[in-house]
Amino acid sequence: MIQGVLPRRLQRTKANGLSNRTNLFAGSKPIPNEPSLEEIELFWENLLMRMLTIGVPTYNRINAVLRLITQFIEQGTFKVAHIVVLDDGSSDGTYGALSAQQAIINNDVRVIRNEVNTGYAKSFLRLFQECKTEYLLIMADDDMLVAENFEEINSLVGKIRPDFASPQFLINGSIYRGMSKTGDISPGDFILCCSHAPGLIYRIESCRAGLELLAARVELECAEALIYPQMVLVVSLLSNNARCFWLALPVAYEMDNSPSGIRDVSGAPYWCLESRWKQLKAIDNLLSSMLEDGSRSAVLQMIRAHRERVFSSLTIAIETECVELRSAFDKGAESYYLNRVLKRVSGMGFLRNFVRSRVSPSKSKQHCRA
Repeated sequence: MIQGVLPRRLQRTKANGLSNRTNLFAGSKPIPNEPSLEEIELFWENLLMRMLTIGVPTYNRINAVLRLITQFIEQGTFKVAHIVVLDDGSSDGTYGALSAQQAIINNDVRVIRNEVNTGYAKSFLRLFQECKTEYLLIMADDDMLVAENFEEINSLVGKIRPDFASPQFLINGSIYRGMSKTGDISPGDFILCCSHAPGLIYRIESCRAGLELLAARVELECAEALIYPQMVLVVSLLSNNARCFWLALPVAYEMDNSPSGIRDVSGAPYWCLESRWKQLKAIDNLLSSMLEDGSRSAVLQMIRAHRERVFSSLTIAIETECVELRSAFDKGAESYYLNRVLKRVSGMGFLRNFVRSRVSPSKSKQHCRA
């Protein structure tokens, strides 16, 4: 473990048997190029102060991830957080390019890789396995850190000690995810707080049970686990009344709107209608399975929130694939639900006429024929 985080000069000291802080320089002359006692003291103090790891999974985005790592180094982020980059079997030379960076050579940034591409969910799980600090923050390789807020977020996490935290995430300067006030996340907000993954913060120890559940569902190729692994963890935490918080500070922002490579087990992109339907069913299955094991009230709130978004999720998926079919779908839905209303008020002539008057004559005839 130490070999992976010690700077090279300190590794040499350790290898030479000089890492014992009581007899570092037992000889009469200091050893050339070896760290001073003050340097080693400062290193260990900084190491102990770091309670957060930034994990960055990357796949075939060499320029984006190099830009992010450059920001970490230039802004000094590596001084207050461990940084781990996981190359998920890239074929564009990402691992070699990262390994050649001076920051990696100095061990300010740790780079690991999967020999073959395993997919987002398994890379997500591995970052938890590789994390040696209390908290893990996972960044997307094509986003950027709001560096000026990072120390304050680090301090806020240390003060609140959440099991999970959802800071603000920005797109074009506006809040895409997050709240304007720091406070508790209610179970009914489980989708809002975690459907967008970059910048979310997890307490490793609190996530143990959720990680086991996630690993099992990934092996079963459950749609929600493959595409939204973070959601499985958050659902597990909220169902057990864990300390989950909104943080009213932006931690990251979108730099590139890169196409996502996340796909379901059939190879379909996560945003298509077929995949969305699988995800919705899988999330419903996951939540329903928790009714006996977790807080029933919390789980019921999550089920209600999930089912309320089914229609909008499907219509958005239809529009993403084919705008013309979204228009046809909307017309069909209007016709179907209006006819249901008309049937219910069939014995109430005045109300039936009122409902019909709210639509155009042409639509009224169309609805009556449907």
